[in-house]
Amino acid sequence: MKQLSLIGLVFLTLTACKKEKNSNSEPTANYHTFAGDIGIRDNSTCLSDDGNLLICGNNGADLSVLKITKSGTQIWRTDFNAGNTSSASGITQKNGEIFVCGYTYRNYASQNMDVLLTKLNASGDTIWTKTYGTTEADRGNNIIATSDGNLLISARTEGFGAGTFGDIYLIKVDVNGNLIWEASYADPDQETAYHLMETQNGEYLVTGTNEDPGGSGRALYLLKVSASGQQLWTKNIGPIWKWGFSTIETTSGELIICGQQYLPFQQTQVMLIKTDHLGNVIWEKEYGNTQFGISETGNSVKQNPDGTFTICGSVYDINTGATKIILVKADENGNQIWFKKFNDYTGGNALNLLKDGNDNILTGNRNEGIFMTKTDGDGVYK
Repeated sequence: MKQLSLIGLVFLTLTACKKEKNSNSEPTANYHTFAGDIGIRDNSTCLSDDGNLLICGNNGADLSVLKITKSGTQIWRTDFNAGNTSSASGITQKNGEIFVCGYTYRNYASQNMDVLLTKLNASGDTIWTKTYGTTEADRGNNIIATSDGNLLISARTEGFGAGTFGDIYLIKVDVNGNLIWEASYADPDQETAYHLMETQNGEYLVTGTNEDPGGSGRALYLLKVSASGQQLWTKNIGPIWKWGFSTIETTSGELIICGQQYLPFQQTQVMLIKTDHLGNVIWEKEYGNTQFGISETGNSVKQNPDGTFTICGSVYDINTGATKIILVKADENGNQIWFKKFNDYTGGNALNLLKDGNDNILTGNRNEGIFMTKTDGDGVYK
């Protein structure tokens, strides 16, 4: 009898462990926090050339760049003033040198801005700062290092005849900041670029939203351009009230896009869409709560070594005012494996997701400042 009881106990323990792994449990937070805040989704953190993390943000009137280990230990930090009122939004590294993009006000009263680009050395010392744009308002959002050894910035411009509705604006420069080409992409609607990437064939993809000036709604917006900036195609993915915040490309060339889908009654759900290489939808999934006043957002998506997908973001409960960090894991067909909320009552929002093997590295904002944390592939804090 004792032997049978022991076997039963082992069975129950294993069963409980299995259920816990796939539950929507709320793990206890294990954060590393730093002064300041970071801005636009999924572009303010990157892996450094030596395998650490680089984070850009803002600290009062200064721009901030932090280098930290994957375990959350600060290696160095630099806070610097880029002149006027400025903001940092995107960061990348090329051949040991660090590049931060954002915007700086040319005339604060008229709200006219220039795209800002600052180059730093591997120790965080500023080498130069340059600006780009029109005589109107131009705001840098994202920056990537391209495979041809240069840099590409995505921005929003009210120049080139765009007016206050604005158009997407791309700027390609070399590592010394010299302009190679610039282009705006006119559209009668108002476009906002949230994500920028280079595809496997050397073309560039912008992910964002397209808003009807009449206010009838927003659609997820994709813009594909050649290496020389020539528009190849655009795609609006509706129906209305979809936001696209992050895109990855699979090895076979399909696109995986995460963001949020608006639902009635003041709520949104995490959205994941798979398209072919031309932006034609293959499948679409939503995750989260359909309860009144619960708004869930997917800010960044990455593919795991086993072909599944992980999404980070946040959930806001209008009824309680609480904001929590969320992680969602889906299989290769977009079916939910698990959805986890993390215990955090101080305004947590996970904006960036990076992979370290099967582990997840998250950065974002909390009320106290910038945070970094790490979980294993099952969303358990490390």
